Amino acid sequence: MLRAAAERLSGQSGLSWVRGRAEALPFRGEYFDAVLAVTILCFAREPRAVVSEAFRVLRPGGRLVISEFGRFSSWAFVRRLRGRFGSEPWRRARFFRPRDLAQVVHGAGFTDLSQSGAVFYPPIRSPRLLDTARGAWSLLGRRCWPGLGLPVVSGRRPS
Repeated sequence: MLRAAAERLSGQSGLSWVRGRAEALPFRGEYFDAVLAVTILCFAREPRAVVSEAFRVLRPGGRLVISEFGRFSSWAFVRRLRGRFGSEPWRRARFFRPRDLAQVVHGAGFTDLSQSGAVFYPPIRSPRLLDTARGAWSLLGRRCWPGLGLPVVSGRRPS
């Protein structure tokens, strides 16, 4: 993942790459103002440990924003199929309902939780079809099936 990120963001100044484990980040406590974690809990053996570690490295008042594949989203469905047919990382993946994700964040000590969703459209590879479907799916998903997208939970480390 480090190599892929470095290739994708080559030419960007001010970036450095650090190898570490989400359950034991190689940073001192109260180091960051914000932590963004997107689709990593689905691979973690101990999701609570990952969120607790985010709490540790956040400064008081710092914010965590975390998003995962919703348990019933089309994205999770496709990844479950990949896992069933041999894609190793997806074989062990777990997917979250919005309230379960919020409970993990709250259980780590975060306050001022907010919940929303994103990426309601299905995993489509065709750019033309995706452009056509994205707007309608997002509008429909937000209004009718908010748990079908990627749940997003945000919380603040108390001051």
